[in-house]
Amino acid sequence: MDELLKRTSAYLDQGYSLAVSTQNREFLSKKRGVEPLLDLLESGENYSNCVIADKVVGKASAFLHVLIASTTSSLISSTRTT
Repeated sequence: MDELLKRTSAYLDQGYSLAVSTQNREFLSKKRGVEPLLDLLESGENYSNCVIADKVVGKASAFLHVLIASTTSSLISSTRTT
């Protein structure tokens, strides 16, 4: 899991606003706001037990993270807002 955390968080340094990774798949986006999270939810893909790296985590995106991932997922944020 440590390697997955490192790999996923590195995407933020590469200019992505959102990176979601499991052992088998990745979802990357450079869109702003909650739009990439909504795109991921609409895709219908299963991202339980994932690592989420999000440029900014506010209240709305935090609720969407819960919908995307199970409680065993990890969240990385470069900036936290309320």
